[in-house]
Amino acid sequence: MKARILLPAVNSLLIFLAIAGAATTTVQAHACADISGEWLVDETANVDCTSTGPIAQSESDVITMNQSGCNISYDRTVGDFTAHRSGIIHDDGSLQMSGKLVIFVPGVTEKENNLTIIGTLVNAGLITFSGEGRASGSLGGVTETCTATTSGTLTRDTSDLVVVGVSVSNSRPITNRTFTINATVKNQGTISTSSTTLRYYRSKDSTITTGDTQIARDAISNLSPGGSSAESESVSIIPTGTFWFGACVDPVQREAPTTNNCSKGIKVTVMEQISITPTIQLLLDPDE
Repeated sequence: MKARILLPAVNSLLIFLAIAGAATTTVQAHACADISGEWLVDETANVDCTSTGPIAQSESDVITMNQSGCNISYDRTVGDFTAHRSGIIHDDGSLQMSGKLVIFVPGVTEKENNLTIIGTLVNAGLITFSGEGRASGSLGGVTETCTATTSGTLTRDTSDLVVVGVSVSNSRPITNRTFTINATVKNQGTISTSSTTLRYYRSKDSTITTGDTQIARDAISNLSPGGSSAESESVSIIPTGTFWFGACVDPVQREAPTTNNCSKGIKVTVMEQISITPTIQLLLDPDE
């Protein structure tokens, strides 16, 4: 995102705001999210300079985020000038960056130039941010001072895994007898996924969560956008009673949202096995 202000005569300043942020659900060994790659920046800047007064401008652009450990940075070039932003993303998904707010045209003496940005990783495909800064300089003995505030979002393509088509081969199985549970994992996002795991659960209510009792699992290979993988497992349940069965797929890198990774529950009543002992009735002749 960039906002340009051309001041009268030779006192020309180029106000250049290029804010970036962070994202992903994959937690690395250093306990910070991996947000490297391309992001689309949508930003609104409000700049107030002593000679021009307040000016607001909104623009969009694409930046490439670089990351080493928890350190993040990017470069943005406009004409002959390059703006550099650098900072850190924390393990709670918050980020901080700093850099230049104003890039002066040749011949301008730069006295002050700073911009501070704070942001929040909402999910793997969305970052919200805001920032503020101040810059001053002079050209030909004339001093110019500018302040600015900025806010916006960074977005990018993500994968989105869901579990659909859950069914069982027998909704009233006998305790300790096997039956089959079926489920399909689908990627309804816009980028391919890495491999992951589908986990089957038994629940005491119709809401399936990863806190329920896990009873089986399947490995899921990479899924392209729109791709799906049909899975099934044979299971047996010892306790009798009414339960709900379903499945959840583990989140992958650059997936958003991750709150829809579990299926609906399928009601199953586990029946007690009844043993029938045959009886023999002896009929006696009363005359004997």
